[in-house]
Amino acid sequence: MIDISKEICPECQRVERYLEIDIKRLFNKLKTYKRRKLSDREQLYICLSLLGEEPLDIAKREYFQYLEQQVKSQHPGFTEKEIQQKVNELIRAKASGIKSFITINLSMPLKEFLSELDKDIDPEAARPSWAKIVYILKANGYKKEVETIQKRGQRKRIVIDYEGRILLKKVVKILEEFEQYLADVDLTIEDIEQEDEEHE
Repeated sequence: MIDISKEICPECQRVERYLEIDIKRLFNKLKTYKRRKLSDREQLYICLSLLGEEPLDIAKREYFQYLEQQVKSQHPGFTEKEIQQKVNELIRAKASGIKSFITINLSMPLKEFLSELDKDIDPEAARPSWAKIVYILKANGYKKEVETIQKRGQRKRIVIDYEGRILLKKVVKILEEFEQYLADVDLTIEDIEQEDEEHE
């Protein structure tokens, strides 16, 4: 199994375990572009985004339970369907705020940093997709060197072959479910570059 440091947050550990990104080194590097240490919130959003989570996914993680309780308290006469509709409306608003937060606080330092790693990245253009960012990091020295234990010295490869777009978060979920049954198996994502989409 990969030896993950207990000094980093659970989401950072997931980035190191499944993406093999040296997340602490990345945070330290971005600190020079931000001219300050990244906040806990900034670090969390970077990790979740690298793992394929969209702002809507992050909003659901952070606010769904709280907003559901709030709506039930404020609207005791609502049906279950009305509650969910109202919660979804509030979640979308939170997601919009998260997207703006990432754009305002993280996109520019990320683009400046990535443009130094990859000369094809224009810091004045839209930020590359998070999947592209993962690829660039691993191709430019940010792949974390981790110790693994290979049971009986054997390595097996699981290939996910698909047509069309597949979300990285679904791949991570598959690996997490595998690990529940294969306790002594080391599972990571091996990158194959694909056509990129730009995001802001």
